[in-house]
Amino acid sequence: MGDALKFAMFGVNFLFLAMGATMMGVGIWMAVDDVDAREAMAMAGVNEDLYWTSVYFMIATGVFVFVVSFLGIWGAISGAKWALFGYIGVIGLAIIVQLNVIILTAIFWDSIDAGVESNMKTTLQTCYVNEDSKDETSESWDEMQTDFKCCGSTSYKDYNGSIYDINNPGMIVPWTCCVMKSVKEDYKEVDVYDRTKCSSDAKEGVTSSVALHVQGCYPAMKDHLSEHSAILIALTCTFAILEISGIVIAFLLVRKGHD
Repeated sequence: MGDALKFAMFGVNFLFLAMGATMMGVGIWMAVDDVDAREAMAMAGVNEDLYWTSVYFMIATGVFVFVVSFLGIWGAISGAKWALFGYIGVIGLAIIVQLNVIILTAIFWDSIDAGVESNMKTTLQTCYVNEDSKDETSESWDEMQTDFKCCGSTSYKDYNGSIYDINNPGMIVPWTCCVMKSVKEDYKEVDVYDRTKCSSDAKEGVTSSVALHVQGCYPAMKDHLSEHSAILIALTCTFAILEISGIVIAFLLVRKGHD
């Protein structure tokens, strides 16, 4: 029984170890090389300081998970009660914090949702120049509109009165909002299905079109996340099960030490 518990404790915390290493790796990658993530955050109206805070938080969380997993493994191997009690306390505290984050996110979700949508619209209207611009914001919008087959934040009408609209009279929307036959990797060389009809449909305010993407990018991204929600839920549940399993196994090891 004792060896089985130690083996189970080692297995659970080996998975924690892998998760912690992965989080650290992703955080370091975002800090060093992930230009796309920085551009996406900028489009959502998130300032650079908040972006770097998020990156450092991810790295710190990865280090935390990494260290705690070592604590659990050490407690299982050595039988040190201080290590097992410390492990139980830390994991228990982590579960409480996670529950609070979930509850607060659920309570304020409508405000968060509206804020992100509004910030994206403001960024589009004030920072997007045109489809030939080399600035990060414009290129990010072009890439997103092409990848997600969308236009604007909430809809293509977000371009009305925007910097793009003022500087490109008669164009209505950039060609990255149009249905395309083909797109090259740099998003600068494309074969648009019907540029004239795309512009005329945008001007007429249509609700559906064979030439224009009428859906906004924010709802398109939400739809994309919804399509993969099963994976996100499965990962969250797996992490929660591992945490609870770690606490239960550590408690049983402590009890066994008293016997």
